[in-house]
Amino acid sequence: MRVASRALDHLEEWLIATLIGAATALIFVAVLHRYSTGASIDLAKWLTLHNVPVLPAILTAIYSWLAGLDLSWAQELCIYMFIWMAKFGAAYGVRTGMAAPSSARCTPPASNRTTSNGRCGSST
Repeated sequence: MRVASRALDHLEEWLIATLIGAATALIFVAVLHRYSTGASIDLAKWLTLHNVPVLPAILTAIYSWLAGLDLSWAQELCIYMFIWMAKFGAAYGVRTGMAAPSSARCTPPASNRTTSNGRCGSST
Protein backbone atom coordinates (compact mmCIF):
# COMPACT_ATOMS: atom_id res chain seq x y z
CA MET A 1 0.00 0.00 0.00
CA ARG A 2 2.85 2.38 0.83
CA VAL A 3 4.51 1.70 -2.51
CA ALA A 4 1.29 2.48 -4.36
CA SER A 5 0.90 5.73 -2.42
CA ARG A 6 4.46 6.80 -3.22
CA ALA A 7 3.97 5.89 -6.88
CA LEU A 8 0.78 7.95 -6.98
CA ASP A 9 2.58 10.88 -5.30
CA HIS A 10 5.32 10.79 -7.92
CA LEU A 11 2.80 10.38 -10.74
CA GLU A 12 0.94 13.48 -9.56
CA GLU A 13 4.20 15.42 -9.19
CA TRP A 14 5.21 14.55 -12.74
CA LEU A 15 1.73 15.27 -14.07
CA ILE A 16 1.60 18.68 -12.41
CA ALA A 17 5.12 19.54 -13.60
CA THR A 18 4.29 18.41 -17.14
CA LEU A 19 1.10 20.47 -17.21
CA ILE A 20 2.96 23.55 -15.95
CA GLY A 21 5.72 23.15 -18.53
CA ALA A 22 3.35 22.46 -21.42
CA ALA A 23 1.06 25.39 -20.55
CA THR A 24 4.03 27.74 -20.28
CA ALA A 25 5.48 26.59 -23.61
CA LEU A 26 2.11 26.82 -25.33
CA ILE A 27 1.44 30.36 -24.13
CA PHE A 28 4.99 31.37 -25.12
CA VAL A 29 4.49 30.04 -28.65
CA ALA A 30 1.07 31.71 -28.97
CA VAL A 31 2.40 35.09 -27.82
CA LEU A 32 5.47 34.79 -30.05
CA HIS A 33 3.18 33.94 -32.98
CA ARG A 34 0.92 36.91 -32.30
CA TYR A 35 3.73 39.44 -32.06
CA SER A 36 5.78 38.08 -34.94
CA THR A 37 2.73 38.14 -37.20
CA GLY A 38 2.13 41.81 -36.46
CA ALA A 39 5.81 42.74 -36.56
CA SER A 40 6.43 41.08 -39.94
CA ILE A 41 3.68 42.97 -41.73
CA ASP A 42 4.56 46.27 -40.01
CA LEU A 43 8.21 45.90 -40.96
CA ALA A 44 7.26 44.95 -44.53
CA LYS A 45 5.14 48.11 -44.85
CA TRP A 46 7.91 50.25 -43.38
CA LEU A 47 10.51 48.79 -45.75
CA THR A 48 8.18 49.31 -48.72
CA LEU A 49 7.79 52.98 -47.79
CA HIS A 50 11.57 53.34 -47.65
CA ASN A 51 12.07 51.61 -51.04
CA VAL A 52 14.00 48.59 -49.78
CA PRO A 53 13.83 46.09 -52.67
CA VAL A 54 13.63 42.41 -51.57
CA LEU A 55 12.85 42.30 -47.86
CA PRO A 56 9.19 43.39 -48.03
CA ALA A 57 8.32 40.42 -50.24
CA ILE A 58 10.07 38.02 -47.86
CA LEU A 59 8.35 39.55 -44.82
CA THR A 60 4.98 39.47 -46.56
CA ALA A 61 5.50 35.76 -47.27
CA ILE A 62 6.40 35.21 -43.60
CA TYR A 63 3.26 37.12 -42.60
CA SER A 64 1.10 35.00 -44.92
CA TRP A 65 2.55 31.81 -43.47
CA LEU A 66 2.12 32.97 -39.86
CA ALA A 67 -1.41 34.26 -40.49
CA GLY A 68 -2.32 30.84 -41.85
CA LEU A 69 -1.47 29.21 -38.53
CA ASP A 70 -4.50 29.23 -36.24
CA LEU A 71 -3.51 29.31 -32.57
CA SER A 72 -6.82 30.62 -31.27
CA TRP A 73 -7.29 27.39 -29.30
CA ALA A 74 -4.10 27.86 -27.24
CA GLN A 75 -5.58 30.10 -24.57
CA GLU A 76 -8.57 27.82 -24.02
CA LEU A 77 -6.33 24.76 -23.74
CA CYS A 78 -4.13 26.55 -21.20
CA ILE A 79 -7.18 27.43 -19.11
CA TYR A 80 -8.14 23.75 -18.96
CA MET A 81 -4.55 22.76 -18.20
CA PHE A 82 -4.43 25.19 -15.27
CA ILE A 83 -7.77 23.88 -13.98
CA TRP A 84 -6.43 20.33 -13.99
CA MET A 85 -3.19 21.52 -12.39
CA ALA A 86 -5.19 23.04 -9.56
CA LYS A 87 -7.24 19.87 -9.10
CA PHE A 88 -4.20 17.60 -9.06
CA GLY A 89 -2.29 20.04 -6.86
CA ALA A 90 -5.11 20.25 -4.32
CA ALA A 91 -5.44 16.47 -4.20
CA TYR A 92 -1.68 16.09 -3.82
CA GLY A 93 -1.56 18.74 -1.10
CA VAL A 94 -4.36 17.17 0.90
CA ARG A 95 -2.89 13.68 0.62
CA THR A 96 0.64 14.74 1.58
CA GLY A 97 -0.46 16.99 4.42
CA MET A 98 0.29 20.39 2.91
CA ALA A 99 -2.62 22.35 4.35
CA ALA A 100 -3.44 25.95 3.60
CA PRO A 101 -3.45 28.21 6.66
CA SER A 102 -6.87 28.94 8.08
CA SER A 103 -8.04 32.54 7.87
CA ALA A 104 -9.51 32.27 11.37
CA ARG A 105 -6.04 31.73 12.88
CA CYS A 106 -3.65 34.07 11.12
CA THR A 107 -1.26 34.59 14.05
CA PRO A 108 0.74 32.03 16.00
CA PRO A 109 -0.91 30.73 19.22
CA ALA A 110 1.69 32.47 21.46
CA SER A 111 0.71 35.88 20.13
CA ASN A 112 -2.92 35.22 19.33
CA ARG A 113 -4.20 38.77 19.64
CA THR A 114 -6.58 40.73 17.50
CA THR A 115 -6.11 44.32 16.49
CA SER A 116 -8.35 47.24 17.43
CA ASN A 117 -10.65 46.55 14.47
CA GLY A 118 -11.13 42.90 15.50
CA ARG A 119 -9.17 41.43 12.58
CA CYS A 120 -5.90 39.58 12.44
CA GLY A 121 -2.97 41.51 11.03
CA SER A 122 -2.45 45.23 10.73
CA SER A 123 -4.74 47.70 12.41
CA THR A 124 -5.23 49.93 9.35
